[in-house]
Amino acid sequence: MIDTNGSTSLVEVGNNFYLNSVSSGSGPELKYGGPAVVAGQFGGWTPFAVVQTATGYEVALKVPGADQYSVWTVDGNGNYLGSTPALSGASATFESYELGFHQDLNGDGVIGLAVHAGATLELDATSPGSVTFISSTGTLKLDAPASFNGQISGFTGDGTLAGSDQIDLVNLTYSNAIQSSSTYSTSTGLLAVNNGASTIDLHFIGNYSQANFKFASDGHGGTVVYDPPVLSSGAKDAVSMESLFADIHEDSRGAPVVSEATHEATPALDFALVQLLAHHTNSFLA
Repeated sequence: MIDTNGSTSLVEVGNNFYLNSVSSGSGPELKYGGPAVVAGQFGGWTPFAVVQTATGYEVALKVPGADQYSVWTVDGNGNYLGSTPALSGASATFESYELGFHQDLNGDGVIGLAVHAGATLELDATSPGSVTFISSTGTLKLDAPASFNGQISGFTGDGTLAGSDQIDLVNLTYSNAIQSSSTYSTSTGLLAVNNGASTIDLHFIGNYSQANFKFASDGHGGTVVYDPPVLSSGAKDAVSMESLFADIHEDSRGAPVVSEATHEATPALDFALVQLLAHHTNSFLA
């Protein structure tokens, strides 16, 4: 047995392939132009997954060791009707088939559309399904963002445009008003990207906040959404205290001094604590 998917199994017997019912253990033989398909008949192309449809079957094939995939359409008697061209495993067309197969056919860990590190996944108005970012530095390019209604997960970044995942809203004109006009709801996961004239809604799955989303021009008139990481309150406090200590110096009498700018930006309790710690630190060093 090569594959089992719900009620159907792809079984190789000798050099032939059968689309068997799981319950009965029997089913039609896979055929091409009349005769049965024989292993090796199409070079390296090998059937490896099957799913039953309302009109017959879909059979996925791949070339082992190569990033080449195809999907055959087969009637209820196992006869070949047509196929996709050779596709990359990361192509939107092939990954869309994973939703029907209910399987991760290309082995990237995601069932459905995925954005790979450093790669661009471009979707038109007809592309279905949700999208998962596998790693940072991937780009989801939406040619018709107003028509996209999928959910987005795994969106992340390092705080820079170049080092972050990006969503390119091709036909949403970028303006400086977007950062202040756009809103995010933590209860619904809805980011409303507003340029003052139009709004595009994006649905996210995950722990995000308004501060997670920044915006930039895509260089072609559209808008890019990217995600700088948001520090936790504890991390922010640690960074704040570190910066305060770095700003401590001694005056001409050797007493610890915190600059006026830091004093103004520091809560009273934190400032008093810094002065106290700085005094003791200098005492120990003396």
